[in-house]
Amino acid sequence: LLTKQVKNSAEAIFAAIDRELIPAIEKDDSEAMDSVSEKLEKLFYEHKAPVEKMVELTTSVMKDDQTKAESMASSRIWTLAAIGMSMLIVVLVFSFGLQRSIAKTEDVLLDNAGKIASIDRAQAIIEFNLDGTIITANENFLKATGYAMEEIKGKHHSMFVLDRHRNTTAYKGLWEKLSHGEAQFGDVQRISKDGKEIWLRASYNPILNAAGKPFKVVKFATVVTDELNRNADFEGQIDSVSKTQAVIEF
Repeated sequence: LLTKQVKNSAEAIFAAIDRELIPAIEKDDSEAMDSVSEKLEKLFYEHKAPVEKMVELTTSVMKDDQTKAESMASSRIWTLAAIGMSMLIVVLVFSFGLQRSIAKTEDVLLDNAGKIASIDRAQAIIEFNLDGTIITANENFLKATGYAMEEIKGKHHSMFVLDRHRNTTAYKGLWEKLSHGEAQFGDVQRISKDGKEIWLRASYNPILNAAGKPFKVVKFATVVTDELNRNADFEGQIDSVSKTQAVIEF
């Protein structure tokens, strides 16, 4: 009876592999593979008891009576097959558990990639080494400043800075803070390739390595030149009115 149970266990496992697992792999059907993996894991635990009992019984008989052990030669064959089956099931369960883990990791990576792609479409992005030299920039940044990538790569960030700001303590302090891992935010005035002054609402973000040390800086920015010009124009009009008329504040 025990031998029959072990045989039935093996048949159930290999039937699931042959009829469900292999077709799912061939079709690259991740949902079906997950379902079969769970089924194999369930079958393993359902049939674990007779396999362990067979191994235990065979070992006991071999110790107590060599003659009886010989009479169970055929059963021992099934025992070895059962042990092999158990090992196979363990490998399959582990493999599919790993596969599910990889699939979940891939989902996370795809989700993050989607978020990054969305930011890339909406923001002007440029990357720097800690000394301020330019690594790369996206299309939005190049469009905002009027440069091509080959015109800025390897050059210093100061090429975008107005002459009157380039040698100031504040500008030098910007890169000192970034090199220490301190993010910086604000509206900054920059100059484009054609000499026009533009305003960017920017965040400078130090990127840390595995040791927690900054190794580069990523700047995310939005062009706000028109917005700030409108605000300045409005404030100028208000200032003019206040100078020409009596204004009472309530």
